Amino acid sequence: CDRALQLFPASRMLLLRAALCCTAVACSQAFAVIGAGLGRTGTLSLHSALEILGYKAYHFFDPAHGELWSDWARGRASADELIHLMVSSGYNATAGDNPNAELYADLLRRFPDARVVLTVRDDPAK
Repeated sequence: CDRALQLFPASRMLLLRAALCCTAVACSQAFAVIGAGLGRTGTLSLHSALEILGYKAYHFFDPAHGELWSDWARGRASADELIHLMVSSGYNATAGDNPNAELYADLLRRFPDARVVLTVRDDPAK
């Protein structure tokens, strides 16, 4: 948490730091943090913060998982298959962004003790 405090001093990060540094959910638990924000809402910054805090965070999608994501988009694979692949690949957090942000409800059903972080834009028109 000390490194996060040094790198993310902005007031916007205060709530994130407080929620994630003091979480009772261990970083080793699968999906301790679920990012629910869409693209262009600060998900890359959230990903960086999660990595600094010791999580292995899934952002956007892992290129090695592209075929399964493509199958999911076409209705030929389930959300459970994607979640299983992420967990078996060692991920324990997501930072949001499409397409993985679309799985936030499925992840929360499977990991009800996880913290959900919703990133948003200041001005939706931008």
